[in-house]
Amino acid sequence: MEKNKDSMAIIRAVIALGKSLQIKITAEGVETETQLSLLQAESCDQVQGYLLGKPMAKEDLSTFSKARRPAAPALQAETQPPKPRNRARSAFRGSLPPRSG
Repeated sequence: MEKNKDSMAIIRAVIALGKSLQIKITAEGVETETQLSLLQAESCDQVQGYLLGKPMAKEDLSTFSKARRPAAPALQAETQPPKPRNRARSAFRGSLPPRSG
């Protein structure tokens, strides 16, 4: 994503579409700090992925939620963890703060 102009164009278009429809956009598969920074710079609403939490069995989600450390400074945790499927894609989903400046 960070090296592919076409990928960034698609990301910008999807975020713009979401904003125009007044719906929150969640970027999935965020694995690096660089990806997180790029999404934050584009005003993406939420992110999830390996950077924030590894996949886990639904049985482990409750234990994880109770023991979870505070969210990373760049993120604000939602009040409810995502509903687990057979295996949750990510154990954490966070909202990005508004872009400053």
